[in-house]
Amino acid sequence: MNAEVYRRPIYTEKSECQDCYKCVRQCPVKAIKVSDGHAQIIPDRCIACGHCLAICPIQAKKVRNDIPKIHRLLKDRNVYASLAPSYVSEFPQYTENEIVAAFEDLGFAGVAETAIGADMVTRQMIDMLPSYDLPIMISSACPSIHHLICTCYSEYEKYLVPLLSPMQSHAKLLHDQFGGEEEIGVVFFGPCIAKKMEADRTPEYVQVSATFGDLREMIDKNGIQKRSGMRGFCQQKASTGAYYPISGGMIKSLETVQRLTGGRKFIGYEYSGVDHIDEILEGVGEQCEGKTVLIELLACRGGCTNGPLAASTLGQLKRRHYVETVGDHRGERSAPVSLDISQSWVSPAVPCHQVSEQQIQQVLRSIGKVCAQDEKNCGGCGYNSCRDFARACTDQRAEARMCVSHLRKLSENKANALIKTMPSGLVIVDHELTIIECNRQFATLLGGDILHAYEAKPGLEGVPLQKIVPFTSDFADVRESGIEKSDMTIRFNTKILQLTIFPIEERRVTGGIIQDVTVPWVQRDNIIRKATRVLERNVSTVQQIAYLLGENAAEGESMLNSIISSFGEQNGEERDGF
Repeated sequence: MNAEVYRRPIYTEKSECQDCYKCVRQCPVKAIKVSDGHAQIIPDRCIACGHCLAICPIQAKKVRNDIPKIHRLLKDRNVYASLAPSYVSEFPQYTENEIVAAFEDLGFAGVAETAIGADMVTRQMIDMLPSYDLPIMISSACPSIHHLICTCYSEYEKYLVPLLSPMQSHAKLLHDQFGGEEEIGVVFFGPCIAKKMEADRTPEYVQVSATFGDLREMIDKNGIQKRSGMRGFCQQKASTGAYYPISGGMIKSLETVQRLTGGRKFIGYEYSGVDHIDEILEGVGEQCEGKTVLIELLACRGGCTNGPLAASTLGQLKRRHYVETVGDHRGERSAPVSLDISQSWVSPAVPCHQVSEQQIQQVLRSIGKVCAQDEKNCGGCGYNSCRDFARACTDQRAEARMCVSHLRKLSENKANALIKTMPSGLVIVDHELTIIECNRQFATLLGGDILHAYEAKPGLEGVPLQKIVPFTSDFADVRESGIEKSDMTIRFNTKILQLTIFPIEERRVTGGIIQDVTVPWVQRDNIIRKATRVLERNVSTVQQIAYLLGENAAEGESMLNSIISSFGEQNGEERDGF
């Protein structure tokens, strides 16, 4: 895998992409561009929510495999695993000691709960509230949401909690307790793709972000058997941070700690999913004087237990039950951690391409949208409107051929041009033998009233074929059998017509080509076609003779005599005269 692909948590396997544009259509931030007919992820725009992975009909979207990087890290130094709290719903068949033993057998120096980092975030948020002077506070726990706000809704960036995420906080604590970045490695395991993006951007905390699927693969490939270990986690157990993987879990953790410690009151709202974030945030906090509105936003509906790489077969409610049960049993009993996890956020630089109205109009005209009525806004290209699509084209995120209505119109124009310029008559009928379309030459060959009718109604669409020609039974036969009828000669009035009927769509659409055999060019065509057939037969005969001679070279003379004799009898000639 090349370096460019490797740095992307999600990428497209070009050889598998079928350019259906489904990923473009459903990407919430339009972080997919189409180049040479293939969809490609735009790394700076992508929030790694994994939605494209779920909806790709042929699984052309892939997630970067970081298992080789984990193996290299294990050979180089002591490595500690940070295990996301949703593991309790992902591996319900494992007890705490059994999951720790599996990590030991894989070569890890220790394993601890990422939820400890969530506890740290909860505590420091409670401490921040008394001096917090902004009307709203937005959780920074979800890297997809954080990146979404920084890149698409920058006006809300100032409300992001200025703390490290739970994963980063826990990794910082592991380094603080067991060794610096050069001494130990930290590998996070969870159901999230966006954590890979977060780890890539802050490698001083987490060296590798892996998935629960990676953990299963490592266990299976190494033949790790489930066993009861002699020890548990290498750090204290988490407390209310265990609630974080479920929607509303962070607020529940804050309310529990606040109830025990006191502090400034807040109003908590939770929302999961990346749709309509701007509508969710609009106007929040305006009517809550004296209280801080704390907003918990998660990209995955239902929370992290329903993450894009959560492979558990349990239903969403069952997963939530497992997480809540652990949180309820833990309570607020862990000792507070005093490590500073404050963070000043710096938005990643996202290139912004300014598009002028002139550029938009130029693209629209190139796809046949010359006025507002031409803008269908059908969404077939993956964009909500023709103007959005035009902007994407100028930004080289889309191609003109993605416009389905434009392609269809081009196709129809080409087909119409071919039909009109054909020297032969052409008629296409539906399953009821009603004309779908015909060309002028068809009407001209039939002549009389039919030609007048064509002048009044070009194409004769909707006219029953049996009303204008006497040979509709042949069309019916081809419609039913699906077998072409070629070169039929039919007398029609004073003309002799040659008719070929062929199926277009089985039992639904049938076509017919009609020629006047008395026209010189048709006669010439027939002569050429017949001469070609004679030539093909002669060549075939020569090839058979050559094959027989080559296959039986040892008996060449007798075989040749046999062939000569056979041809002599057919032509009434003596053998010597051959």
